[in-house]
Amino acid sequence: MVEDGKIAKNPGLGSSIISSGKSSDSVIKQNLLFLLQKGNNNLDRIIEPFNAKLLEIMDQECSERGYTLLYKPFFDSVTVEELIQSCNPIGVFYTNSIPTEIYKGLIRKRFFCTSDEPVAKTNSGRIRGFYFDGIYTFHGIKYADANRFKMPTPVKPWDGIKDALHYGYIAPLLSPFDLNTEMLMPHRLWPENEDCQYLNVWSRSLDSSAKMPVMVWLHGGGFSAGSSIEQVAYDGANLSRYGNVVVVTLNHRLNLLGFLDLSSFGREFENSGNTGMADIVEALHWVQENIQFFGGDPDNVTIFGQSGGGGKVIALSQIPSAAGLFHKAIIMSGVFDMKFGARRDDKAIVEAILSELNYTSSDIVELEIIPFAQLAAAFSKHEKRLRKQGIQTMLGPAANDWYLGDPMEVGFSANSRKIPTMAGTVIAEFSY
Repeated sequence: MVEDGKIAKNPGLGSSIISSGKSSDSVIKQNLLFLLQKGNNNLDRIIEPFNAKLLEIMDQECSERGYTLLYKPFFDSVTVEELIQSCNPIGVFYTNSIPTEIYKGLIRKRFFCTSDEPVAKTNSGRIRGFYFDGIYTFHGIKYADANRFKMPTPVKPWDGIKDALHYGYIAPLLSPFDLNTEMLMPHRLWPENEDCQYLNVWSRSLDSSAKMPVMVWLHGGGFSAGSSIEQVAYDGANLSRYGNVVVVTLNHRLNLLGFLDLSSFGREFENSGNTGMADIVEALHWVQENIQFFGGDPDNVTIFGQSGGGGKVIALSQIPSAAGLFHKAIIMSGVFDMKFGARRDDKAIVEAILSELNYTSSDIVELEIIPFAQLAAAFSKHEKRLRKQGIQTMLGPAANDWYLGDPMEVGFSANSRKIPTMAGTVIAEFSY
């Protein structure tokens, strides 16, 4: 039944038992670790006999794993089964040989967020997140700033502690979201703003020596829609918890703001057709410089994405300045003709927009300052006509010296051939 310092099975109770009468602290700790790691299997946990040292070890071990022992006298009137069903603990510890006030202890999910904890260091300043159920979470970390159609720049340093408790703005979309798709594809909607260079981090540790693998998620939606929080499944907590990795998701510029090529109108716009990808490259720079402060290994970064996110993974492999910023890649249903069979003619698109707004090419700078809604409306009014002319209106990265081009057209870059890559498809792409 019960051997000193060992876990035994009680056939009558179906419960794990610890005998601590003669056990050393290390054995008690080992046994408790077994119970904590075993997880919620709807079995009560019995510990006997009780002693103060065991309680101390229980508190310490539970705390380190993000759980808190709660001792409540009223638990006496509640069955173990009711506690498990109502509170979803990973286990209930009790004994019939200790005082009533600590007769039953319930392990519950732990949350904390104080004025100074958890706080992580970054190269620009300190940020405050929150801790829940074993995961340190930081939402809405600013990784870059940018003016319209221009390349991003690193954020300026700040004093004090900034909050990273809520998601940052998502990139503006060309048209209002269609709620008719909600039944098949539930979405998280969020405020839109051009100032959208934000990322989110989930990690099991803030210890810089942890060196956990890092996974950077690139969202779907082609290069024109979507966000880092659009799908509920984009939340990185479970992947971090069960995969023992640091998860990063990010927003970046999309559609006209991220991929409209105005380079034919002036050198100041020379890479405007790739500013959305440039945002992602800047985010990867941020990861290289800061992820160690979140327990991540900057030398073990995997980029992965689905649909348009997979396309962004491919595009990053064709950007020389992104070399060394990631080490593995996963493409999920993102291998497609980025031109969708049309020809790229961004000059014709820009001229149509200018004409609709009663501007000429000499007024090109006006497109940098007019409200995005006006810019999007002018584009949308001519989009169907341009598409009938065979012009690509679903914009994506524009080939130049900065982005080498679609590998299916120009071949794979030297860097991409050195990156271990996994590619696959999803069962319902474009079929819902």
